[in-house]
Amino acid sequence: MSSEIDDAQAPIGGPTRVKELLLDDAVETLAPLIRLWLENGIGFTEISKALRSGFIDLAERELESHQRKATDAAVSLLSGVHRKEVKSHRSDSRSPKLANAVDKELSYAEQVFTKWATDAAYVTTEGKPATLSISGPAPSFETLVSAITKDFSKRTVLDELLRLGLVTESDDTVTPLSEAMVPKSGTLDLAKYFHQHIRDHLAAGAANLLAVGKDEKAPFLEHSMYVNGVSDASIEMLSHLAKTQWKQVFDASVNAAQQRYEIDRQHDHRGRLRFGVYVYSEPSRIASTWVSPKRRK
Repeated sequence: MSSEIDDAQAPIGGPTRVKELLLDDAVETLAPLIRLWLENGIGFTEISKALRSGFIDLAERELESHQRKATDAAVSLLSGVHRKEVKSHRSDSRSPKLANAVDKELSYAEQVFTKWATDAAYVTTEGKPATLSISGPAPSFETLVSAITKDFSKRTVLDELLRLGLVTESDDTVTPLSEAMVPKSGTLDLAKYFHQHIRDHLAAGAANLLAVGKDEKAPFLEHSMYVNGVSDASIEMLSHLAKTQWKQVFDASVNAAQQRYEIDRQHDHRGRLRFGVYVYSEPSRIASTWVSPKRRK
């Protein structure tokens, strides 16, 4: 067993060594995305075009962040994209730009479901979102929606949750199908969540690596526990443990975030924060290992 808690804090060599490591691990890091792209009919030509646009846009931002003029030549030099392609991309209004989807506000449906899963008035004794009457006094779906927004009716929000596959409707009641706001597989909404979560996870790790390279403290929480050489039964037990603990942390975090939001909403604050967790398992190709986790002092 090993812990990656201290890895983000330890220097890994000079710029050349870091570049070699990043290039060597690039394919392995992107392998899940490559499989996803291939499964959805996206080939190298389409991805290379999208990446070219991304390199140009991010190079432009990087130069501007250092108060440097983002000329075509400067962007080309930093991005490695030919100057003619840089000029063509920047002059074409139809060229895709890096989206700021992660900055978009949670939809009302997302806010309603989050409150449903965390507010003591709307959960069962086991802490799960309860079946609610669609109309009537609290706790009902009608009062749940009205606590979030007066702009949309309960029917409109319910139809959206039904579309996302998050609830079922029977007679005058609505029942959640999950404990978290995760749309059913195959929807555009699930793809949106996937990109937002992966983007922020990668951003945290990249920011930590960049900070350590400058002998600065890693700014973000980005730790994990890893064990190799366990049975399927052990994986199931450990996964269940993680989900149980996450539920407790999630509820506490959402309640604290709601309190801070109510305090800060009176001012024009623009900071955003995402806090998440993941569990992944698969057969390993290497021998069993056990390394006692280190704890940061």
